[in-house]
Amino acid sequence: MANITEYTIIMKEGSDTYTLRPMILSDKTFFKECMADFPYEDSSVVNSDFTFQKYINQWVEDHEDLEYPISKGTEAIVSQIGYKNDTPIFMAHSIYDYCTEENLFERDLVIAIHPDQRNKGLYKYYVDICQYYSYKLVEVDYITYETYDSVEKIKKYQKDKGWIYLRTDPAGAQGIKHIFKNTKEQYSQNSKYTFEVSKASYSKTDARYATDHIKATYIKWDDGLS
Repeated sequence: MANITEYTIIMKEGSDTYTLRPMILSDKTFFKECMADFPYEDSSVVNSDFTFQKYINQWVEDHEDLEYPISKGTEAIVSQIGYKNDTPIFMAHSIYDYCTEENLFERDLVIAIHPDQRNKGLYKYYVDICQYYSYKLVEVDYITYETYDSVEKIKKYQKDKGWIYLRTDPAGAQGIKHIFKNTKEQYSQNSKYTFEVSKASYSKTDARYATDHIKATYIKWDDGLS
């Protein structure tokens, strides 16, 4: 049976600890609360139960015996949960793509912040820990972001950071969105942070991933029968 390797990042600043880890089945309620008012481009197809199951399935299928850094010809979808101290704060979802370009890059990054944790000045910490994961652990060359035109705070953050504007696209119910990127060359670690990386391996059929799809695909009908 193939294994899934989970990486956990711990970022510390003073007395505060920020953690980024893979999303698992026990995160379902938190995920649904984060996504309850997420500004989807097509609200007619929103089903958070289905989306949650899909993200878990994609994580398991794409990370079968996968170790970082990612090799050429590979695409891997990642869904993660971020914490400040012991409180879950946000869900992050993105795609590591080494298929469509000559360089490995991360695309379609979504960060959905729990309603109780918004407007607390924490966005930069989410970005910092996610960038450490991508640039130092996965070793991507650049990251692309989509930002809806109505989200002034995020546009201002990207402008202040000097992220590279690529284009503007239609965004369905959200009007238009702007595509930006930042690169490995632009990345630098904040000197106030310290980082720790840990990893653990689990079977693909572990209860932390066992959606109906995973069980139907990987568990034999006669498991446990004598």
